[in-house]
Amino acid sequence: MSKTICGSVCSGRGRAKSHVARFESGLSEIAGVKVVHGSLNLVLDRPIRLNEETAIFVDNRKKMLWPGVMEGLPIYVCRWANAPLHIMEVLSEKHLRSTLHLKDGDNVAIELHDCHLDSTNIIERVTWILIWAGRRQWHYSNDAYAALVRNLSRRLGCAQKRGWL
Repeated sequence: MSKTICGSVCSGRGRAKSHVARFESGLSEIAGVKVVHGSLNLVLDRPIRLNEETAIFVDNRKKMLWPGVMEGLPIYVCRWANAPLHIMEVLSEKHLRSTLHLKDGDNVAIELHDCHLDSTNIIERVTWILIWAGRRQWHYSNDAYAALVRNLSRRLGCAQKRGWL
């Protein structure tokens, strides 16, 4: 059984090309795919935690990947430990922006198998609201704010990897 995750396309900081190049060979060995350098950045409609037990770890365990489908194309959702729960990077063998004619602000849907989704408790959801409500786009548009809350988010449980104080 799969679930649909919805979000909007957002320009990033241009760092994904070098990140993907670093772990491309490992991903190719593990999953048998060669992904395009770079990623499609998504800001989700709501906070979603992914299940680390089903993740594919790459780049010395700094990045986690989960397989999914977007518009019929196989993709990999990519996250790192400090990623806010509303941010996803999407990797594919195709350049998704040009293949699907996407631009910033376009809404997209990703299908992920239920086993790749994890739960959040009420404290984590409330903490996420306090830190990110009304500021979801700031992860990509306000570097100072994103840097300020990155470690705090993880410690308070509203980042991909839980890390309570």
